[in-house]
Amino acid sequence: MSVSINHEIQMLYANAFTKLLANLTSYASGDLGKAEDALQDAFIKALTKWPKDGLPPNPAGWIFTTAKRKLIDGARHKQVENRKQSELKVLAKDRQRLYEETTTFEADNLPDQRLELLFTCCHPLLSAEGQVAITLQVFSGMNIETIARALMVTNSTMAKRLTRAKTKIRNAKIAFELPAKPDYENRLEVILQVIYLIFNEGYLPKEGASLLKQSLCDEAIELGSLLNQLYSKRADVMALLALMLFSHSRRKARLDADGQLVTLEGQDRQLWDTQMIEKASQLLDAALTLNALGEYQIQAAIAALHAKAPRYEKTDWRQIALLYERLLRLNDRPVVRLSHAVAIAMALGPEPALALLDKLEQDNSLKTYHLFYSAKAEILAMSAKISEATANFEHAISICENKIEKSHMQRRLTALK
Repeated sequence: MSVSINHEIQMLYANAFTKLLANLTSYASGDLGKAEDALQDAFIKALTKWPKDGLPPNPAGWIFTTAKRKLIDGARHKQVENRKQSELKVLAKDRQRLYEETTTFEADNLPDQRLELLFTCCHPLLSAEGQVAITLQVFSGMNIETIARALMVTNSTMAKRLTRAKTKIRNAKIAFELPAKPDYENRLEVILQVIYLIFNEGYLPKEGASLLKQSLCDEAIELGSLLNQLYSKRADVMALLALMLFSHSRRKARLDADGQLVTLEGQDRQLWDTQMIEKASQLLDAALTLNALGEYQIQAAIAALHAKAPRYEKTDWRQIALLYERLLRLNDRPVVRLSHAVAIAMALGPEPALALLDKLEQDNSLKTYHLFYSAKAEILAMSAKISEATANFEHAISICENKIEKSHMQRRLTALK
């Protein structure tokens, strides 16, 4: 029983943490740090209490109410010395009311205040680095080490960013609210960046034994949907949502019956979610009619070409290569250059692609990125340069922390020998 209950707690933590935290932050007058501490404490109590007492009728309600009590107890602890007896009775009465709510509280009755929390974390009073760091932690549940790796900084640097951001939110008394235009314009770029980072961590985790963290993908898509409902006719919002849906439509085809990774070339396209592809297509079409071509629109257009190709051999790699060239003019990032090189290999052959990869490798920007070396290995293999391909696969395997990806590359390496 306890194993099952612990699993329930883990699922609740994965699927409801952010929604609970958003409501607690509102209850704590915008003090994110205090709300987060209270919520963490409630989950710790659940891990101790539920295996002995059994699962409560309303698990999310129990967590939320317990965290609210913690917030009340914290306030009482700080002020009890100066309170009169009558004031203490008021607090006690309020606490009793919270206890009574436990049996009637329904998780679905919580207002969805995740967007308020998102805009709080991306307030312009915080540094750009701090905004990204704290939003990733709050919405993805990633630990400091994983966030540091994702953003390519040290653990100590990331810890300091998070501490400064939470302190700034508390001390500056940043309002827990949805901003009005044009204020939200100043925050939207970072918000979209973070949502996509959350999705990518769910779609292709950098570490662990899973190829997909469903809760992170769902969280990112839900946030994108909420943004699209709130700020309709934003081309970048619609395009990001389309991009995530195109990618997520392939989720059921990414593993075979043995749990091994299946690359795009070998995926059974009958398993792709056609309804999700259709929804993504409608969003992309709507975004493109607004004549505001940006990064997410281009990336979604690339994803659409993959999604709509009836077979892998029918993929329009020349058009994809051209779109990546357009994307590089907007944002010349190393990962985009890598994707461009792969598209060039598929469209024009391995030699021009290897020239691009050699140039990219010289600046060391992707020296810890295993997908660079695995992509280079595949392109070298296309060119029959087996010894070089082998060396790159071996290096990619040595720095990869995702077990499923590592296993896939090991199989590819074995096939080359």
